[in-house]
Amino acid sequence: MKTIVINNQKGGVGKTTLAVHLAWFMAEANLRVLVIDVDAQSNASDTLRHYAGSTLAADLFKPGARIVPREDEGLTLAPADSSLTDLDRSNATAITTLQENLAISSDQFDACVIDTPPSLGLRSVGCLVAASHVLAPIYLEDYSIKGVKGLMQTVIGVQRRYGRQDTKFLGLLPSNFNTKSPRQRSHLEQLLREAGKYVFPGKIVASGRLR
Repeated sequence: MKTIVINNQKGGVGKTTLAVHLAWFMAEANLRVLVIDVDAQSNASDTLRHYAGSTLAADLFKPGARIVPREDEGLTLAPADSSLTDLDRSNATAITTLQENLAISSDQFDACVIDTPPSLGLRSVGCLVAASHVLAPIYLEDYSIKGVKGLMQTVIGVQRRYGRQDTKFLGLLPSNFNTKSPRQRSHLEQLLREAGKYVFPGKIVASGRLR
């Protein structure tokens, strides 16, 4: 099972939109997809509520949790609920529990997509530990560009701390890119100069349909 974590500690960069569409795309390709909504705002859960399974996302940070795929469905959702916020105050051992529980259920799914909260807490670190792949959508605005260094330090730091050097960083994905904005085009050029090898080879262009 590939475990793709959509992560950026900054809010409003399109993590949930990307996670939902990525999961739906893979389900349409006849893959068995697990979606885990670790963001207590539960926007991904609201969108995919028809596919909710019996296991909550918060349960997956507790030992021995197992996910049962929905029958005759390409998607199974482990939805968010308000108890997720309590996890950031949990014992640090919970950080590796998500990875352990996903390993138990890995033969039931082809891919897992995890939507993370806009903060660096126990939940986000646990998701990065569990990831086989990480994708980071970013906006090409001043504050978002300034946060790229911290984002990369977090991903690399978690890999080293928890021995996850095999995790593949798919890249920084420019999201909601306004091609007519000289400022955003300039920021993209700056990003390519300073961190070109970490930039995903593609971008999500701003459009009314995306909103």
